[in-house]
Amino acid sequence: MEQIKTELPASSDYFLDILPKIFKTSIKNLQCFPMRGDASDRNYFRLRFDALENNISSVVLMQLMNPPIPKNSPFVATQAFLSECGANIPRIYSKDCDKGFIFLEDLGDITLEEKLNASTPIEQEIYYKKAIDILLNMQVECTKRINKDIPAYYLAFDLEKLSWELDYMTIYFIGGFLKQTISEKDKRILKEEFFKISSFLAKQKRYFCHRDFHSRNIMIHKDNLFLIDFQDARMGPCQYDLASLLRDSYFKLNPSLIEKLLKEYINKKEGMEESPVNREEFLKVFDWMCIQRNLKALGTFGYQISVNGNKRYEDSIPRTTEYVFNNLDKYNELQRLKKCLKMLYN
Repeated sequence: MEQIKTELPASSDYFLDILPKIFKTSIKNLQCFPMRGDASDRNYFRLRFDALENNISSVVLMQLMNPPIPKNSPFVATQAFLSECGANIPRIYSKDCDKGFIFLEDLGDITLEEKLNASTPIEQEIYYKKAIDILLNMQVECTKRINKDIPAYYLAFDLEKLSWELDYMTIYFIGGFLKQTISEKDKRILKEEFFKISSFLAKQKRYFCHRDFHSRNIMIHKDNLFLIDFQDARMGPCQYDLASLLRDSYFKLNPSLIEKLLKEYINKKEGMEESPVNREEFLKVFDWMCIQRNLKALGTFGYQISVNGNKRYEDSIPRTTEYVFNNLDKYNELQRLKKCLKMLYN
């Protein structure tokens, strides 16, 4: 569906000067269209134009809300690192640090979420296997090459971060969206149970994590999958991104496909790392990571709805809570948490 044009985020003279310098060609008929971000603190625009001497006719403009772009910008540094590691990501054509502008390759509008909703089960499996390959290559290559020049090197899903994300859910989903007042007894239960989950996950081997590896952050361009929204990358369990992909709040996979994809991931991981995987242990970490990841997602949805008035995420809440309770059902040591959350949710 064609979007309504909007005003340029800077003067037309600015863009008519800088775009020909970036693309080494004269341009005309410049138009600007707003693009929707996903719970983002950035604005996105598509600039369309007629280029006289090459095939490029559009560029995505990312506008940081608080310029200038810092010298060690997580987006810029992580983009360069992922590119070096062979990941499919949008190119950066140019940037204007003072204005907070980054000019990006236009990958179109088709997300994996949209493609999945229009695909057959066989086609869905093909796309997910491609996503598994991208995830594994990123985890292996980026973890191998990570260094002190990469922002993710200094960040991790440690006990503090994992606990903070669960507390965020308590504040913005239970308190903000559900508008529940939590008793002191239940606060203590949540704190103890969240510590149990977070401390278990924090002990796992750490890999490079995209941080939001789900169907809205994977674009389909020329039948290839591309990653976007990678600036919050950090180190953590390999199951973190896998949980984001397979327990996606925006698209529900068939349970049999999840089982098949988990087997495929583990088999390929063993081959790439030349090391056996304890499947029982791996799957427990995966389930607990899904619980943590999905609870954090509920916190994000609660914040977007109760603070920003963004109703877009309401439809994802039932699916995400279903994931949480289904995984809690599997473990006797998490039944106290399940009972407490059930009471607060209902």
